[in-house]
Amino acid sequence: MHKTLEVILREVSQSGWATTSGTIEEVSRAASLSGLRSAILSGGKHHRVLVPHTTTEAPPRSLSAVYGLEAQPLHTDGAHLPEPPDLVILHSDSVSATPTVVWCWKGRRAPWIPGHVDQGVFTVRGSRGSYLASARDVGRLRFDPVCMSPGDPQAKLTVKFFADERQRAHVHEWNEPNTLLFIDNRQSLHARNAVVEDPSTRAISRLTYNMALTS
Repeated sequence: MHKTLEVILREVSQSGWATTSGTIEEVSRAASLSGLRSAILSGGKHHRVLVPHTTTEAPPRSLSAVYGLEAQPLHTDGAHLPEPPDLVILHSDSVSATPTVVWCWKGRRAPWIPGHVDQGVFTVRGSRGSYLASARDVGRLRFDPVCMSPGDPQAKLTVKFFADERQRAHVHEWNEPNTLLFIDNRQSLHARNAVVEDPSTRAISRLTYNMALTS
C-alpha cells in the first residue's frame, strides 16, 4: 500500500474515511499483521465482491432489491446486525464511472447531528429477528432505511435528515486502478451513486473488520 495501515487508520479516526492505493492482498495482509479482527456480514465471509443488481436480480431485503441501479441512500454496512463492523474497506482494481459517497458527522459545525437521531426509535429487521434501536447510540451510527423502519416521529425526522444530508456527502471517484477507500463504519455513512455507465463491469471488493477506533 502507498500508506501504512497505521497512518490510514489515524486519518480514518480524524475524518471518518481515508484513501490510498494498493491491492486487496496488501490490505488483507496488513490487517492480519495489525491484529484487526474480521467481521462477518453475510455468507460466513468478511470479503465480498459488490456488483450492481437490478431490483429483480438483487438478493431479497437488500438495498439493491429496493433501489436497483439507482442511487442508494446513505447507510451503515451491517446495520441489521446487533454489532455492525467497525471498519469497511472498499477496493477497486480498475477505474469505475460510478462514485461512492461518504458522509461523516465528525468535524462538522454545530449542531452536527440533531437530537432526534439519538432519540428516535427504529425497528431493525435482523437475520435472527427484529429489535429496537436508535440511529445513534453511544456515539455510534446505525442507519439503513431498508432494514430499519421508523417507529416514532423522531425516527421519521431522522430518515429525512440523512436523505437531505446525502447531497452534502463527500464524493469518492474511482478514477485510478487499485484504489482503497477506508470507512469508519461507526461514525460515517456511505452509499453508491446511480450506476449509469458501467453496470456490467463495476466490481468493488469489500472487507469488514472490528477494531477499537480512536474517537
